[in-house]
Amino acid sequence: MSVLQTNEIMQEFIEKYSHDCQVNQGSSLIIMHNEGLYFSLVKPKFWRKASEIANKVLIDFSGIGGAIEKGETPIDCLKREIMEEIKLRYSELTFAFPKKTMIISNDSNIAKVEIQDQENNPNPIYILEFKLPLRSDRAIKGKSYSCLQLFVYLAKLKENRLLEVSEDEEIPALIYVKKDQLAELLTGNIEIVNMAAPSGLEITWNKNFNINIPEHIVLTPKFTPTGLIKGQLDYASLQKLIGD
Repeated sequence: MSVLQTNEIMQEFIEKYSHDCQVNQGSSLIIMHNEGLYFSLVKPKFWRKASEIANKVLIDFSGIGGAIEKGETPIDCLKREIMEEIKLRYSELTFAFPKKTMIISNDSNIAKVEIQDQENNPNPIYILEFKLPLRSDRAIKGKSYSCLQLFVYLAKLKENRLLEVSEDEEIPALIYVKKDQLAELLTGNIEIVNMAAPSGLEITWNKNFNINIPEHIVLTPKFTPTGLIKGQLDYASLQKLIGD
């Protein structure tokens, strides 16, 4: 098993793909609380209409986080993003410190590495490395496709408090799913009609969200939850990673 530092993993990814790929790197967080998990809905520009029903809209959900900016580490990015998106301080979370991190690729190939950074930072529970169609909003001339490297962390809230989306952010809503409903959510088949969510699922909308909420929503997993699926991580597995 390899022993690496986070910056080595990031640089190796850039060197491997940057010659013909539009490289994107980011950090994402899964938050555990009261036997459930928090995810976020993606921005409206990524919503997709379903052809079979006029009012049916496919909305992806993912972790809480965003793109790593120049000079940032994945943890730097995470600290900034959770404060911007949900007004949560890094110190309000207890993180998982897995001994081994899975690196999960498009074809579900999984490698396990040990990460040892000099700083006392938590390690990601998995890293996603995907080849994707070229993003039109970030298109770079001469690049044929996009590559995403996403560092996914796991943490739980230290105190019993509700999370809300920062009102000045573009994130439309947070999803809170109870552990017994997680497997169903990950199938991508949960539907919400006229704001009525099934038992075990709660959606907290951004108070300043000024786009009409669709009457018929189908929740579909994006990158972070796709890693749960490919890595075969259920709620019990996550609980074991983070401990009591």
